[in-house]
Amino acid sequence: MDNKKVRGCIINGYLSFIEMKWGRFGKEECLENLEINGKIKDGYYYPNKIKISILRWIKENKGENYIEDAGKYLIKNLRMLSWLVRYDTPFKVAKKIEKEFEEIYTFGKMKIRGEKGKINVFLQTATEDDVTCLAYKGVLKGILEKTNYPGTVDIKYCKDKSCEYEVRY
Repeated sequence: MDNKKVRGCIINGYLSFIEMKWGRFGKEECLENLEINGKIKDGYYYPNKIKISILRWIKENKGENYIEDAGKYLIKNLRMLSWLVRYDTPFKVAKKIEKEFEEIYTFGKMKIRGEKGKINVFLQTATEDDVTCLAYKGVLKGILEKTNYPGTVDIKYCKDKSCEYEVRY
């Protein structure tokens, strides 16, 4: 039995990205291909494999280059993140997400370390494959955009279900 679960708001965020990018029919095609039936509710937990399947669908049907965009969209458009606007630096936003990570996911850990102009983000047992790794990179890029800081996000490593990213701003 797979105990890895994710809040419905994450799944709905990716489905919303698909609808924004490829319309209602794109979203319906994804749902049909993945055999997702019923409404996904934001506050409920669902198997993480649904999130991974959606990201794989994007990669296989629309192109890998859209995975990071989906992650950026997620951080910029999740209703629950509206309160993040008052945090002014990428580091403060990343630290808040670190605290919320365990509320959103039932597995893995996120650790944030930073100094002026640089953040190192460590995801432990949280990434399943290349699409998840790229989606988190997009989330970190979205933080920079959301806080209006120019910068870069680099993947330092991604293996054994763990990743390290370096954010410079």
